Amino acid sequence: MLVNHTHTRSRRFLPAPGPVLPTTLVAALMLCCIFANTALGRINGDETPAIDWSQDTVALLPDGSPATQAREYAVQVTMMRDIGSAREMAAGLASRGYTPYILTMADESGALWHAVRLDIFENIASALEAARSFQSTEGVTPEIVEPGTMSGLSVEEARFFVQVAAFESEENALRHAAGLSAQGLDAGVVRRMSRDDETVWNVVHIGVFERLEDAAARAKEYAEETNSACYVVVISNHLLKKSTVSAPE
Repeated sequence: MLVNHTHTRSRRFLPAPGPVLPTTLVAALMLCCIFANTALGRINGDETPAIDWSQDTVALLPDGSPATQAREYAVQVTMMRDIGSAREMAAGLASRGYTPYILTMADESGALWHAVRLDIFENIASALEAARSFQSTEGVTPEIVEPGTMSGLSVEEARFFVQVAAFESEENALRHAAGLSAQGLDAGVVRRMSRDDETVWNVVHIGVFERLEDAAARAKEYAEETNSACYVVVISNHLLKKSTVSAPE
């Protein structure tokens, strides 16, 4: 089952209010303001639902490219209430060679939050690579977010598995997983709901990986061994644990 079949439209960023930055930082920092309706899960008025990592997943092909319509992602370093602190952090990042920008967004209560972010990426694989590089260099754990949303997927929470089949019947899914396990594969079943029509699918997968590269390599290997299609699924560790279907004893 492929999750997130919706497409992403272009989004406009509006200039953020506040004092003008020193001219030495203008080239390095882009200050933007987005008012996101987080209650509806929409992005800057767009009808495209934002990814909710507490219940959604993203499917990729074994080469890391999107299995469905591509979305854009950013690396969010932090989010804070004080604009001065956000600008100070962004300036420090710019001095170390990054290209930070600040997004100012309103939460459901109308309170403003200032997100310090890095770049815009055309796919989640590139965003994850940049986020892990930043974490390794700076010792800070960032999130992968869509441009107009307030929260996303922490790189420490990101997990990946190889989807090899999907059944509406839980019994059939568990039987298929048992057959794969009998072949020595680390197989499991995760229950997911399609956003398109709310159909519940029981996804059969092999492996759970902490690195996208490892999952992609396993997917490529499985596809070559079986001559069948498979996908790499990005999922939060919390959702993975909550959605895993246990075989009856």
